[in-house]
Amino acid sequence: MIGYLDCSSGVSGDKYLGALVAAGFGVAELQAGLDSLGLDIQVAASPARRGGLTGLSISIEAPEPQ
Repeated sequence: MIGYLDCSSGVSGDKYLGALVAAGFGVAELQAGLDSLGLDIQVAASPARRGGLTGLSISIEAPEPQ
């Protein structure tokens, strides 16, 4: 699969991750990559609908810094 991005006006990180997951990149693989970096971050995806468009909403949760 080949994908092209036209980001002439920028791209939102959570929307970009949502598009990648919707295209087939698994949340489990994303979580495994973050875990391999030693980051204590939890990733979750859920269906979203805004303005008549559907997609995936990605949420990232990290502990508060101490």
